[in-house]
Amino acid sequence: MAFARLKEKTMAQATQPSNASLPSQASPAQKRFDEKLSKIRRLYDKHEFPKARLAALALSSTSFAREKPLCFIVLAEILNDMGYLSDAETLCNHAIEYAKGSELEVIAVKKSALYLLGAIAAEAACHDLTQSIDRKLLKIFPKSQDVFFYLIFHASYDPQKSPRQQKALARCWAKKAQPQSVHRPPARPLHGRPLRVGYVSGDFKVHPVGFFLRGIIASHDRTRLRLFAYNAGKDDDNPILHYLAGFCTLRHVAALSDQELEKLIRDDAIDLLVDLSGFTTHNRLTVFARQPAPTMISWLGYWASTGLDCLDAVLLDPWHAPPGSEKEYVEPIVRLPVIRFCYQPISEEPLVDPTLPCLKNGYITFGCFNNTTKLNAKLLDVWARILAQQEQAHLLLKWKTFHDPAMGKRILQAFERRGIEPSRIELRGWSPHQTMLAEYHDVDIALDTFPFSGGITTCNALWMGVPVVTLIGQSVVGRQGYAILKQLDLEELCACNTEHYIKIATGLASDLRLLLLLHVSLRERLRHSPLLDVAGFTKHLEAAFFQIYEARVEKDAGKNAES
Repeated sequence: MAFARLKEKTMAQATQPSNASLPSQASPAQKRFDEKLSKIRRLYDKHEFPKARLAALALSSTSFAREKPLCFIVLAEILNDMGYLSDAETLCNHAIEYAKGSELEVIAVKKSALYLLGAIAAEAACHDLTQSIDRKLLKIFPKSQDVFFYLIFHASYDPQKSPRQQKALARCWAKKAQPQSVHRPPARPLHGRPLRVGYVSGDFKVHPVGFFLRGIIASHDRTRLRLFAYNAGKDDDNPILHYLAGFCTLRHVAALSDQELEKLIRDDAIDLLVDLSGFTTHNRLTVFARQPAPTMISWLGYWASTGLDCLDAVLLDPWHAPPGSEKEYVEPIVRLPVIRFCYQPISEEPLVDPTLPCLKNGYITFGCFNNTTKLNAKLLDVWARILAQQEQAHLLLKWKTFHDPAMGKRILQAFERRGIEPSRIELRGWSPHQTMLAEYHDVDIALDTFPFSGGITTCNALWMGVPVVTLIGQSVVGRQGYAILKQLDLEELCACNTEHYIKIATGLASDLRLLLLLHVSLRERLRHSPLLDVAGFTKHLEAAFFQIYEARVEKDAGKNAES
């Protein structure tokens, strides 16, 4: 979440001796805790989740955790990251129960616990509960930027929140975040020199942003652009970062304050600063509010308005943002002539299975590998109607939260209330990327989520030969599936309403010949589509960069002439 830095700081505070002004060494109890926590993190990094879970629960039962209740939050966050929602919720409640010390320490514990409880509720698609926690946090901390980050991020997943409401929340945050007076550097004419471009993100890692960006960074014309990557994430040792370091100046900035990062960007003389995070994890939007570069834009890693009117543009495309989308954004929309991102498969493996799963199983398997935050009640209603019409069909759902038995039980009961036998629903947890792709061998038809549709999840399904049925939404995130399928000339899989969505899904399930033709042709169709044309996309992206920057040069020159 966007408030990870707060938790790091408060945890560091809470594990210090009570008289922090006196020099002292860590107590034996804290050393033991830290050693065991390091072991848990190593297990987590090796994806040994059941062992990590047991070790985290054992560590949470120590007296040291009760004495330093922010320890519960640290362990709860690890459990939540692995998908063990119920365990994480229990530890958050323990943190609140054992909160003690100064008023500031108690507030820090309760604030962190509420943040995480809200995130847990969102992961479970309990949006009403998330809203309740939102309101409670806003009442207690009306001036907190972290609270606004929390509100705005979760609003994107809440089916009751419209794009206009999200924009209003973002605008409210921006008004509080923007300093009263800032000195924005003037845009200097290039006169043949390279444009200095700075990418800012917490997701330069194995993440959709990292996957999308790696080929683009490599394809940039470095005779025309000088590239900088400001890594705001905690992870500074991963394959994506090592790869990016070969093509740009890499800065690790997670530990820098806003003022320090602002100074670094100004010292690097960045011409065009690109935000790739929005209100997602480890964002540095508060630095953009300080206007450290003459030109600033939003692209790729976020889907709604940042609320910052100091940004020169948000980069979208005609499919994600048709005419009229301007009302959803504070920033001016610049539409690329191609879809706003590229898909870059890691390798050819695993190959597409030449046969359909239904021919081996004797029934159609629908599937969805999107995160469970998107599984709202209306969506489950529609999926249940599809299963009711296809009486032998099964549904395979996959996400890390299905490691949690309580979450799995809740989903099975939700379908049972809708008349669908739990035996027809298969739930799977997290697996490594290549293994996850191979699991599409068990899926005949992918069902996209709505109103927040899939992005890289949709691309992954198509790459594995699985057609995706999507509903064309009213927002940028609601139109991702449509934008992707449009690049493949597959708008027949795009529904204009829920009845149409059901008709497409059931019709496809009943036409095995068409299903097989799609299955064996989708990878090649994708390979020859604009989605995989990284070099072509990068040229359009660079053209937009120069267009936006030159417009700022003219604007600044006009201001100077007037003065």
